[in-house]
Amino acid sequence: MNTSNEWTREVLEGYIFIYVANADFQESYEEREIISEKIDAATSAKLHREFEKDNDNQSITKIQDAIARLGYTADEKKQLIEEIKKLLTADGQFDAAEKGIYAALKRVIV
Repeated sequence: MNTSNEWTREVLEGYIFIYVANADFQESYEEREIISEKIDAATSAKLHREFEKDNDNQSITKIQDAIARLGYTADEKKQLIEEIKKLLTADGQFDAAEKGIYAALKRVIV
């Protein structure tokens, strides 16, 4: 599962959510709960391992490539951005690192 060329939408969104949840270098309980609503435990484990091997540039490139390949509509992209914001604020905080990730992903996704 190390190439975004093989990702489904579910896998892509799971990877994005893992990326976002780690913006502040720790996944909160609330963030893990939201991730578990997106992807099953086995996929989550695989994506966490993949995410840990990727640097930031690799993560963004994978996300960009998969978004383009999977043909998200404008409305689907908007919904994904809203879900990202929900995840970023799930623990009741929205710090500078999280705001930076949110702004970067908005540019990448839209």
